[in-house]
Amino acid sequence: MKIDSKITRWLVVCAAVWSVGIGSLAARPAQAQPPKEFHNLKVLPKDISQDELIDTMRDFSLGLGVRCLYCHVGKEDSKSLWDNDFVSDEKPAKQTARVMLQMMQEINRSHLAKIKKPAPELLQVSCVTCHRRQTRPMSLSQTLIATVEADGSAAALARYHELREQHYGSDAYDFSDRSLRELSSALATKDRLADALTFLRLNLQYFPESLRSHVQLAELLNESGDTAGALASYERALELKPGDDFLLGKIAEVKKRLVP
Repeated sequence: MKIDSKITRWLVVCAAVWSVGIGSLAARPAQAQPPKEFHNLKVLPKDISQDELIDTMRDFSLGLGVRCLYCHVGKEDSKSLWDNDFVSDEKPAKQTARVMLQMMQEINRSHLAKIKKPAPELLQVSCVTCHRRQTRPMSLSQTLIATVEADGSAAALARYHELREQHYGSDAYDFSDRSLRELSSALATKDRLADALTFLRLNLQYFPESLRSHVQLAELLNESGDTAGALASYERALELKPGDDFLLGKIAEVKKRLVP
């Protein structure tokens, strides 16, 4: 694997570690020092150097936010990293990792290489491109939808606050107003209006001047039969965008239904 740029090398090496799961680090499972020869390498180069493989492991841990035992067989309380059985293919995550490396290589070699600008050697996808320190590369809205469906709205709210506390300011999740609007839309399409309203109102706590959130809230309230609430939300949106014809029309339409 020849890398021309230090940055590109970091990215590609990170992806390689994810895909291979740093699997095959040792010829024997119990060694205090890293081996000089590596066994069971199926995707990484068989002649990879010891230093490059160790760097790959470190970059992998940083890129996905995991430790070696996520893919490999071993014990958390091992006295030495090299006591773990890196040769074993027992864990499914290691098999998945190899498939992902092959996918990454295909994208870089067959597709991105055709793009002239920027230089192909600088345009590379890697594990961090999608994973961003997550074991599963799911967006914030996807993560919360899965939590709602598995454990309910209250659990998803708790999950949102937990993720925001842990990752706000990083690039792991998108904490802009868009994520919760997307979540609300997805829940509404599943006929979960109460949950959709819950997350829109949460969004407005963080982004009280989000025009789209106010309009979306008005439309959901209108759909749920809360005409007065819909009117208030449309009027708040109009304050943020005075004279807007769409909002003026909606307000007039709602007001007609409020007339006794």
